[in-house]
Amino acid sequence: MFRPALVLSAVVFCVSVSVQSATIRVPQDQPTIQAGIDAAVNGDIVTVAAGTYTENIDYGGRDIVVIGTSGALATTLSPVNPYSATVRMTGLTGSGAMFRGFTVQGGGATYTVPVSGGSPTITECVFRNNIPFGSANIEVISCSNTAAFITRTVFYGNGGIGCIGLRSGAG
Repeated sequence: MFRPALVLSAVVFCVSVSVQSATIRVPQDQPTIQAGIDAAVNGDIVTVAAGTYTENIDYGGRDIVVIGTSGALATTLSPVNPYSATVRMTGLTGSGAMFRGFTVQGGGATYTVPVSGGSPTITECVFRNNIPFGSANIEVISCSNTAAFITRTVFYGNGGIGCIGLRSGAG
């Protein structure tokens, strides 16, 4: 007896989605570094033109790249509030966060850059004249529960007890 074979066929449609990072330019697209960060999502790049910027910035847990496009000699960041972190890189989860090409100066009586979570990179920066001399138990960059990578960075004229502090869970 002849039995026709039951054939099931499926058509699979593959949709290719290309995810590209956006580049947000300061001051062309956003007036401040923080406004550029606030407009960014994970994977975006915030490029900062040469100049002096007076603000405290917070990555807000985003894995984004913030770059001084003309380098540390031409791009300076000083806090508007020296009693708060100048650059806050906390709550990170991935390895995409980067801070590159800035001179950071004038950070006050707290950590200039607290870093926690993920494995961000700080590179090609200059940290000078941060944290008053004689301040105890304070570092310029304080790492906690992170695998931060700090490279090609210069520290001078800073107070506190050290340039980079490794705290619980930091490597």
